[in-house]
Amino acid sequence: MKLDVFIVEDMKVDARILTVILESYFEEKHISYSIQTYDTGLAFYSDYEEGYINPNMVFMDIFLPKSNGLELCKKMREKGFNGDILITSETKDHSLDAFSVDARAYICKPYNATEIYNILQRVCQYSSIRTYTFKIRI
Repeated sequence: MKLDVFIVEDMKVDARILTVILESYFEEKHISYSIQTYDTGLAFYSDYEEGYINPNMVFMDIFLPKSNGLELCKKMREKGFNGDILITSETKDHSLDAFSVDARAYICKPYNATEIYNILQRVCQYSSIRTYTFKIRI
């Protein structure tokens, strides 16, 4: 089994940078993973709602074309999503709003690999990934 990570980001360069950082972290920690990206929140949410995808971890940009990432996360939580949500944004303006969707982190762009490694270390230690990893070891 593997960790299913989704990046919802309309800026291709930002999505690619985040993907490279995540790949490096998961490889270093020997965590089996898959990473998929969506460039629109509506397409991601539609696939989630229809059951086509089952994320363990979601990196959600706030400002997406035709949608708001925080609102999509709120809908996911209302539908029972208990995985890890990490909010991304170009500003700190909505950092307190991330609490409303039980986000594990609020990450400001441009991405910093050290900061993301530290966040992932904390998230992996205290969240669904820890449980997920525990289940694998049984």
